[in-house]
Amino acid sequence: MLLGSYTVQTWETCSHIVGICWGDSPLSLLPIYKQLIAAGVKIWVNSGDTDSMLLVTASLQRDTSLMH
Repeated sequence: MLLGSYTVQTWETCSHIVGICWGDSPLSLLPIYKQLIAAGVKIWVNSGDTDSMLLVTASLQRDTSLMH
């Protein structure tokens, strides 16, 4: 069940310029996740699949950090 109205958006990949100039992003999103959780916002963190680009170990460390 969806609450409220929403507009379906078309997803696009970022431009090459945005990809190489994105230097002001935080090293970790854990503090942001913790703030959202503390505020009662439910979040879904999707890790993707298990390949060499996104290691299972890193996902487990992140999940463990969110529990503390």
